[in-house]
Amino acid sequence: MPHRPFSLSVKMLISDERDRWLFIKRSDKSRWNPGKWDIPGGKLDPGESFREGLLREVEEETGLDVRIKSHFGSIEDETNEFRIVHLVMNGKRIAGDVKLSNEHMDYTWVSKDESLELDLCPFIKNLIQS
Repeated sequence: MPHRPFSLSVKMLISDERDRWLFIKRSDKSRWNPGKWDIPGGKLDPGESFREGLLREVEEETGLDVRIKSHFGSIEDETNEFRIVHLVMNGKRIAGDVKLSNEHMDYTWVSKDESLELDLCPFIKNLIQS
């Protein structure tokens, strides 16, 4: 198996006041998992702390003010170019309405059971089911 560079992704399962999770649908033009449902997050910038990077990514992708609550889980994924570890946190929406970035084309708030009916990115589905 060819050696691929390692990458770290920070993600957040955001819950609302009704304990539903936020999922955002990736653009059809996305390089990875186009048109699939995902959760907010991404890569850290150089020198950025985990907390700063996660909150920045969530704000950029959703416009929401959130609080980090706890660790949800971690999962490894692979693309043709990278090996990626996704560190996923539980979070709570504090304020704001969802305002998607141009990387996403839709959003939905759903229960855990309803989330498994979505066309999720495979690593997200695997993590939720574990």
